[in-house]
Amino acid sequence: MVGKESGITKVNRPDHPDRCQGRVARGKSGQCWNTKVPGSNFCLSCKGVDNGPELRLNNYRLSKAKWQQELIHQANSSGIKSLRDEIAILRVIMQERLNTLENENDLILQSGAISDLVGKIERIVVSCHKLEGSMGQLVDKSALLQFAGEVVGIVANELAEVPNSEKILDAIANQMTESIARDKADEM
Repeated sequence: MVGKESGITKVNRPDHPDRCQGRVARGKSGQCWNTKVPGSNFCLSCKGVDNGPELRLNNYRLSKAKWQQELIHQANSSGIKSLRDEIAILRVIMQERLNTLENENDLILQSGAISDLVGKIERIVVSCHKLEGSMGQLVDKSALLQFAGEVVGIVANELAEVPNSEKILDAIANQMTESIARDKADEM
C-alpha cells in the first residue's frame, strides 16, 4: 500500500529530483515512481531489492516505513554479531511464563511450551558461545589466571616497600583466584 500509512509517496513527474532510482519489480519495467528516502537513492520499497552496493545488505522488502527504518537501525548496530540480547529476551519470556503458573496442573499444561523454550535458549546460548569463540571474545581459564598473575606481579612491584606486603599480595591473589573460579562456575 502506497500512502501516508506506509511512509511511501509517489512522485508526480518522471524528472522529479526525489524520484527513486530503483527498478520496478513485479512484472513492470522501468524506474520506480516512489519518492526516495532522504540520504538514499531509493524508496523504502526498493531498498530491499539489489539496487547496488549501497543497499545490498537489506534482505527484506518491508512495506511499513517504521519497520524499514528499524531494519536499517538494527543492521547498523554495533552489537549485530552478538546474541546476548536475544538470550536475555528468551530468558525474560521464560521467567514471565513461569510466573504465570499457579499450580502443578498449570505446570503440566505448559510443560510443552516451557520445554520448547528451554531448547531454544540452549540452542541460542550454544550459538552465542560459538560466535564469541570464533570472534576471539572468549578467554579461557588458563589465560585469565595468567593475566591475574601478571596483575599480582604489578601490584607486588608497587607494594615492595610496604610492610606486610606479602600478606596483602596473598590476599589479593586468593581473591582474584576465587573470583575467576566463581565466574567460571556461574557460566555453567
